[in-house]
Amino acid sequence: MKNNAHDSICGCSSDETMKDVEHRYKHSFEISRRLTEEAMENIVNLIDMKDFEDEDMALVVFNPLNWERRDVVEAYIEFPSEKM
Repeated sequence: MKNNAHDSICGCSSDETMKDVEHRYKHSFEISRRLTEEAMENIVNLIDMKDFEDEDMALVVFNPLNWERRDVVEAYIEFPSEKM
């Protein structure tokens, strides 16, 4: 609700005002998505991979929830036939 201006908070404003609201939501989503990607990339870069071989690959799984989970994660991954 903080994204909505006073005159658009109830959703009964003019079409132009609603377009502005949609633009603000889209912009805030893009910013938060990019910040999330950068944060996850920074975490991945902290993983110590010095004992890995050159051909080794790692799969990193993030828990987006605000509580700890210990669920088993199943992943189906297609590996390239040649080294990328």
